[in-house]
Amino acid sequence: MKPKKCKYCKSEFDPVRPLQQCCSFDCSVGYAKEQQEKKRAASWRQKKARMKESIKSLSSYKKDLQIVINQIVRKIDENFDCISCDKSEGRFDAGHRLSVKAYPNLRFNLLNNFKQCSWNCNHMLSGNPDKYDDKLIKLFGKEMQEHIRFGLNQKYLRLDLSKEQTKEALRVARGILNTLEPAKTNRERIEKRIEINNKIGIYC
Repeated sequence: MKPKKCKYCKSEFDPVRPLQQCCSFDCSVGYAKEQQEKKRAASWRQKKARMKESIKSLSSYKKDLQIVINQIVRKIDENFDCISCDKSEGRFDAGHRLSVKAYPNLRFNLLNNFKQCSWNCNHMLSGNPDKYDDKLIKLFGKEMQEHIRFGLNQKYLRLDLSKEQTKEALRVARGILNTLEPAKTNRERIEKRIEINNKIGIYC
């Protein structure tokens, strides 16, 4: 049999059995204890994660979901400029046309959320709503702009999500993000948003 490297002390040895992993009895004992300790540590990490998950609040899950929704928005719009000022370089956020604070019922709706330059439009100009509307009309038409500005809130007046519903939406959204490709056309930007809204299941 070919020489092997001991799993415990890492020295090379000549095995006498095909499945022999260690060079000596002492190393075998040491290696077994080492593996047991790794299993105990892994088990504790899993238990700790489950405990942390069980006490996590609905508010925390909503924050996690918003992060993933915003990542989806930026991914869809990766090939496009700021929704309100045409900026093409720099840092970008996912900017809501109807703000999360004023319209919490629409915070996860992808039609209410487009790529927007971080510092100028989203922060300094508080979302730059007038230019946002102008760009929505220019890119997607007046009907879509009015649907986003007025129709969404009329259709989804309340957002009553349980913790389990939010957890499931988060799971689905993460799965979508992992395989999502950027949109290539403005029409595709809207189509992807509608499709993903339906898949996540909050705005069907």
